[in-house]
Amino acid sequence: MEALALITASIIYTNANILTSPSPIPESFYVTEQREAFGTTTEGIPFSQTNIVNEVTRLQKFQIQEAYWYISDRGEIWADTDTQALSIYLTR
Repeated sequence: MEALALITASIIYTNANILTSPSPIPESFYVTEQREAFGTTTEGIPFSQTNIVNEVTRLQKFQIQEAYWYISDRGEIWADTDTQALSIYLTR
């Protein structure tokens, strides 16, 4: 566990490396009344899962450092912007 902590502490998560990097371990988090989540990893890295608000979808953006992607009832969506993610969602 200590070796993993040393490895992940030196990583800056980006969309280019998030799928091949060691997974960060959540240490604590909380969920708001709006069903958004905020927390930190065991290395003290903050992460969030926030709502992309509109009347049509249930789409959330997960972010840790520079890496982000979208989570929906239609699967994961990798997009550059919220608008692009909504567009992809609507075409699925």
